[in-house]
Amino acid sequence: MRFTRVVVAGFCMIALAAPVLAKKAPPADSPLTPEQQSLVDRAAHNSKNTRGAEKAAPLFLQALQSANDMPKCLAIAAGTEEFGSATTDVRRKCLDKAISLSTTPEDLLQISLKARQYEIYDAARTAVNKLLATANTPDQLYDLARKAQELACNDVVHLALEKAFSKCKTYDAGIEFMKQSKLLGAEDMTRKCMKDMIDDEGNTHNLLTLLTALEPYGMKDVNRYLLKKCLDVSSTFEDYVEIAGVARRQGMPDVREIAIYRAKKKKLQQQISTDQTKYAEQMDQYKQGQAAAAAAAAQNQAQSQQDQKTTTGPADNTPKSGF
Repeated sequence: MRFTRVVVAGFCMIALAAPVLAKKAPPADSPLTPEQQSLVDRAAHNSKNTRGAEKAAPLFLQALQSANDMPKCLAIAAGTEEFGSATTDVRRKCLDKAISLSTTPEDLLQISLKARQYEIYDAARTAVNKLLATANTPDQLYDLARKAQELACNDVVHLALEKAFSKCKTYDAGIEFMKQSKLLGAEDMTRKCMKDMIDDEGNTHNLLTLLTALEPYGMKDVNRYLLKKCLDVSSTFEDYVEIAGVARRQGMPDVREIAIYRAKKKKLQQQISTDQTKYAEQMDQYKQGQAAAAAAAAQNQAQSQQDQKTTTGPADNTPKSGF
């Protein structure tokens, strides 16, 4: 009997200690508190039941209610994964609260990644929109793009670069954008910036100066596009000669031949124009000389008639006598 009482007493002590043991300390790498971890563990225990998700969801939401930072929200969301699509709504609430508690771009990028992993794309879009809203200067946007690239969020990289490009209003800003987009592997944005800068310039010399900044990127088609734009906007012999020299250096003989032909044509036109100007001047001088000679001849004739009248005197009209 004494042995039986001891055994019963031992079972009673174990039963009394069970609630305490249930609140075991969370794993070392878990951001959850012991109470939150206990709720998540109890919820996970229901995964073996046929209606486990229905029983687990309130426990997850109870743990989420006391979560006060982003890592805790994501840890609770991770605990729902073993229930699959049955706890999608719980995961969405975890992500929404994580977004509201996020304080850095890194937090939002991590949430965006998790949202994609869970195929909750509305939460991913919300996180990305909040990311872009917090970055307003080109430097902030380039920094965001670099951080997004580290996490393989290529769509965020592209969106950040698009917003940065919209803020490029000067030549130097465009050059810096091309450099940053190239470093981030966004060749399409680099090419877009190059073509827009070419389209905005209408001076041949400035275009050829821009070409020196584009050459290191090795985009032959863009360089060719620039030289063709030069041919379209050029109007002087000197412009065409400069284009021909650059085209030879770029290895574009067809562009060079067109530039040389137009240079010769422009020189011939200038020569014709010069000759016509000289001929017109000579004709004007000749006409002026003829007019002056005619005026002088008329003046000499008038003077001669005047002199003749003066020499002969007035006519004698006195009647003569008959004798």
